[in-house]
Amino acid sequence: MVWAVLVGTSPLAFAQSPSPAATAAPPKPPVVLQAQSLQGVPDGQTQAQGDVRLGQGALRMEAPQLRFDAAGGVVFIEGGGVRWARQRDRLQSESGVFEIDRSVGEFRSPFFFFGQSMAGGSGSTLRMLDAQRVEIRDARLTSCLADEAGRPLREAGARPGVTRAPRLEAPPRADTAPGWELRSPRILLDFEREEGVAEQAQLQFLGLPIMALPRLSFPLGDARRSGWLPPTARADTRSGFEVSAPYYLNLAPHYDATVTPIVATRRGPSVELEFRQMGPAQAGLVQLHHLPQDQVLERSRSALYWQQQWRAAGMQFRTEGLRVSDDDYWKDFAHTQTFQRRSFSVLDVAEGLNAERTQANLQPRLLAQSAQAERPWQWGGVSGLAYARVQQWQVLQGTDPNGAFIAPYQRSPQMGLTAQAQAWGGVDLALETEANRFTRPDMAIDLAPQLRNGQRWHALATVSRPWIAAAGWVIPKLTLNTASYRLDTATGPAAGAAAAGEVFSRTIPTLSVDGGLNFEQRWRLGDRSLVQTLEPRVVYVNTPMRDQRNLPNFDAAPKEFNSTSIFSENAFSGIDRVSDAHQVTLGMTTRSLDAATGAEWIRGSIAQRVQLRDQTTTPAGGVANQRLSDVLLAATVGAQSRWGVDSTVQYSPDLGRTTRSVLTLRYQPALNTTLLASYRYARDLAETVEVRANWPLYRRLSTASGGAGQDCTMLVTGATRLNYNTREGKLADSLLGLEGDAGCWIMRLGVQRQSTGVTEVVTRLIFQLELSGLTRSRANPLRF
Repeated sequence: MVWAVLVGTSPLAFAQSPSPAATAAPPKPPVVLQAQSLQGVPDGQTQAQGDVRLGQGALRMEAPQLRFDAAGGVVFIEGGGVRWARQRDRLQSESGVFEIDRSVGEFRSPFFFFGQSMAGGSGSTLRMLDAQRVEIRDARLTSCLADEAGRPLREAGARPGVTRAPRLEAPPRADTAPGWELRSPRILLDFEREEGVAEQAQLQFLGLPIMALPRLSFPLGDARRSGWLPPTARADTRSGFEVSAPYYLNLAPHYDATVTPIVATRRGPSVELEFRQMGPAQAGLVQLHHLPQDQVLERSRSALYWQQQWRAAGMQFRTEGLRVSDDDYWKDFAHTQTFQRRSFSVLDVAEGLNAERTQANLQPRLLAQSAQAERPWQWGGVSGLAYARVQQWQVLQGTDPNGAFIAPYQRSPQMGLTAQAQAWGGVDLALETEANRFTRPDMAIDLAPQLRNGQRWHALATVSRPWIAAAGWVIPKLTLNTASYRLDTATGPAAGAAAAGEVFSRTIPTLSVDGGLNFEQRWRLGDRSLVQTLEPRVVYVNTPMRDQRNLPNFDAAPKEFNSTSIFSENAFSGIDRVSDAHQVTLGMTTRSLDAATGAEWIRGSIAQRVQLRDQTTTPAGGVANQRLSDVLLAATVGAQSRWGVDSTVQYSPDLGRTTRSVLTLRYQPALNTTLLASYRYARDLAETVEVRANWPLYRRLSTASGGAGQDCTMLVTGATRLNYNTREGKLADSLLGLEGDAGCWIMRLGVQRQSTGVTEVVTRLIFQLELSGLTRSRANPLRF
């Protein structure tokens, strides 16, 4: 074996003194040439034969024979068996020429792999234009690669972006029939811009051509790049077969856009646009879905969602809203990105305003639009917030009279001020005051003409003196709730005695005392040291009765009876109703905590309210003479482990039975492996069972040669969401899906059932294909 070290690639490397520029530049590593036989002259051409190895820094080349021109730094390789490697890049070729200094070269019949994109393949010619750009002729590109031991570089089920570096010097090879392959007469890879471009591209999946484009761009790294995202195909009973293909536009570092052409067999072509921006003082999102001509209804349909927030001159501004073209839009296009998760179910906002809770009332038919501005302020020892807001609603009533509902009031506008201060002796002072103009949406006026528009001013002042220590706390508090109303002149059926604008006012004080104790006891369970707590709590509330039956109700609604509201001073949310009370609420909580980490393992609680006198202003509307409220019991077990149980029970002593209960079971043995089952019961209202699961169903393992370990080459995961109404004996919203992950590609199949009314159901089939290294998923349709 003969070694040669060529320090420079120029014959003048030692004959001249280095210039100041050359002194400043870092020295180049020497070129090291190793072979069984070396023939040549210094600073000239060298012929190497027999197990030839050439290296310079991270660059390595191997071949049976090669010729090296030291003057130009050029390597000539003939006779096959060429291996080229630099960092994570690998190449194998029959012959080639490579200029070391400029990283320029050409290789014939190459097999290649580039670590930045974790993709490789073959071609007739590979030209290195410089250190960052590569051109491949007659290219076949894929990320379905394995090393010589047969281990996949992209393991199925791995976290996104997690890949394996090639183990051997040779480039990874594609399977005989790779999962996907991009074929093109010419592919240009620009690693500096992290973008690849294929001309006259043909995309094949499982050996079958699925797409042909004159030009296709794709990302080569994790940086945002413009290009096509995975398409999604759907088929449902309302729109027929539908295909969407998002195109991502990387416009600037702080904003981007996505354009999604959509074609539906029944509805016709449409488009969905999304624009996002993020800056130090401003951020926003705008989404638009537009169908120029619905072939079913013969008119245009659209939806617009926006969200903007920004800061300027010490103020914060925010606007958000969703508007659609028609009442039935949510039935036909609830799956669009513009509409998803941007709407409220009716009971989210208007709970308590309707006595009848139909299945239709649970649908996203109440669309909010709002704009607000706020400014924090401080003056001496007093601080607070000044704010102004406008809130509007679009109500999607539809044509079914059984599904009609009364929408909440709009605030047009709302202006308020808050203030907090700490006075002498640790006394806390707080004030909230607002002026509101309340109006109803047009459709709501037709459904409830007796509900009139109007104005309200209110002030909520509190004085409290907290005493808080490790052993417990006592917080006495005095609250004063005052409000003044002016109603508009009534029209239509509501006119008459109340035709003239009316003025009302009321002031209601509340005295409360909140106190509790903290007890702790250490104990052991096997090898684990635990801390057991005992936390009794007592809340006393005294609010005098004020007749509020003739006062308007703009925003008050009964609070849900739970472990938080049972200790509250008022049984209503909002301002317009204040429940009279002379009551004591007793509660007890016990917890088992890990002494080392503080993690909570077990929690149990019980609470009950005792009324000391009859209650006149109640959520039910009548006089309540029941002295003992329902008992609330709650328990949580295994909150920090793989499994857990959460349960809540509301028990009525008068009825001698449970009136509401929730039981939830959770099991999560591994990442992306979850089973969640819930049972919900509300007496005379609803009884449902919900199951959500994300569970591996099939795993195919490949054993590497030499017993190095096993890798997953195929992972099939099931995704399930089932919501069954046991009272009506039917499925509500549900989703069944399968995801096949082969490491280099992911296929998703699903069927979704969505209730759009009391008797209306939409069934939707979903398909999505993601090719790792070529496309990136914008949204997983099976995720919930």
